Order: sequence, then C-alpha cells, then structure tokens
Amino acid sequence: MLLHAVAQRAIALIPAASGCALSLLTTDGRRITSVATDRTGEALTALCDRTFENPCSAAWRNRNAVLADIPAGPVGWPWPAHAHHLGIRTVLAAALVTGERRIGTLTVMSSEPAAFSTIDVEMFTDFARDAARRIDACLSPRHVVPSRVAV
Repeated sequence: MLLHAVAQRAIALIPAASGCALSLLTTDGRRITSVATDRTGEALTALCDRTFENPCSAAWRNRNAVLADIPAGPVGWPWPAHAHHLGIRTVLAAALVTGERRIGTLTVMSSEPAAFSTIDVEMFTDFARDAARRIDACLSPRHVVPSRVAV
C-alpha cells in the first residue's frame, strides 16, 4: 500500500509526469517487487529488468537522479528504442537510498519530450530521499525480541 501511495504522490508532485514506476531491488540490483501507476510504468519496469544500460539502473548504481530524453531516431543501444516504442519521451529516475543502503528506484515518465525541468529534478530527488526513508522504516524490523536461551 505504501509503495502505491508513493508512486501516486510522485506523479502528483511532478505535473508533467504521466506515470510512475517504483522498484525495490536486491543489493545487486535485481527486482524484488515493483508497483506502477499504469501499464506503461509496468512495461518500463520490465524493460529496465531486461536491459542493463538504462536511466533507472544508472540512477540506482550512482545513487542519484538521472534525467533522460528519449530520441526518436535510431540509437546505439536498445533501451531508448524500446522506451520510445512505449510512447515514453522523457524519463526521470531517482535512486531510493537511505544512508549507504540502496533499496530501489523511483521513476516518472512523460509522453512529451523535454518534459521535466531542473526544478522537477531537485523536487523529485528530495521526494525520493524521503520516500526511501519511509519505505526503509517499513522494511526494517520494528522490535528485536531477545531470544531466551536456557543456561
């Protein structure tokens, strides 16, 4: 429920966004679970799973935000061509990071070229940092119950 709420809030925060995808990842970058606000977001998540070089993976690896415009013409690597085929023209991906721990990615997309501004990138980066803290709090054990060992 929290993941869906974060995805919905992300598209409300960035007016030019037409959809959002959120993925929780293992320490080596494989998807554990994901949510999306629409079918394009689901398709984008699957595309990022299939291709190593993409804005979502780059954001996760580098612990930052990546803004990418998707060119209409032929390109040297497969991800942009597939994203363009999905109707995506701009992607803004941010790593979900708490301290030294990378827990996933949050990505908004638009069908418009050059849809996101530098202000959008800053707001989205701050939002992703806050979202990561909330998600991490839900993932972390709340109580550690000491084991009782008979001596």
